[in-house]
Amino acid sequence: MKFAKSAKDILKYRHHRKWVRFARNRALDVLGMLQKLDSSPRLLFLSFHFLFENEKDNFRQILETLLSQFTIVSYSQAVELWKSKEIDKPYLCFSCDDGFDNYFDAATIMREYEISGCVFVCPSMVGMTDKSKITLFNKERLKGPPIGFMDWDQLKQLKSMGHEIGNHTFDHLNLGELSVDQIQNQIGKAHESLIQNLGHVNHFAWPYGKPATIQKEAIDFAYSLGYKSVASTVRGAYYKEVEENLPYIKRHNFEPFWPMNHINYFLNSPRYQ
Repeated sequence: MKFAKSAKDILKYRHHRKWVRFARNRALDVLGMLQKLDSSPRLLFLSFHFLFENEKDNFRQILETLLSQFTIVSYSQAVELWKSKEIDKPYLCFSCDDGFDNYFDAATIMREYEISGCVFVCPSMVGMTDKSKITLFNKERLKGPPIGFMDWDQLKQLKSMGHEIGNHTFDHLNLGELSVDQIQNQIGKAHESLIQNLGHVNHFAWPYGKPATIQKEAIDFAYSLGYKSVASTVRGAYYKEVEENLPYIKRHNFEPFWPMNHINYFLNSPRYQ
């Protein structure tokens, strides 16, 4: 199978029906235009997965728009704000899941704007060059067409550029379906590999990111290893005056091919507060 070259390849592989995409896009067009910008102090964690060549200009426009609306901080800075609730203005940070090789292009563009992010990787696929294994991993674990992954040298370069590397388990398995021993193996093995190759790691995000795909034992074990945060893909924002007792971070997903008004809808909608 040919490697994906655009978001269209992803959508086509996942059998997203054209009429469903059309209806969703038109709805978000309208909702995004009607949605008022929220200038209140709050904290948002954004996450994405890939950046293809034909999306780079749109990604730059997204960054420029967000820079006009938010103070963009590093992932670790955002985690400290999440813990302290010292949220005195609109803050935002970036993260990226799975460690696809085109994140390196995204990081290079982010550097133009003095922005850093945290990329969550699965060490079993770091530096993988066997196309059949890459194809199988993408198909079975990521439900998509083949996309290559970064290697350790690229991850080291990202660190030198100010980006952070996080633990996304060793093999991208559903932690909601595993035994406690298997959970500890997936998180612990990835933890050891990241420390051996990169020196340290502070943040964890679990595969698939929903409450049904994690167990309390997994969150507890990650914190027992010294992680400063555990992240989901549950949408939401953080406000100083709102009490939040969840042990994990909520993150808004977007992709760099999205129109800005679609992103604005999710970032400003009270539904996700």
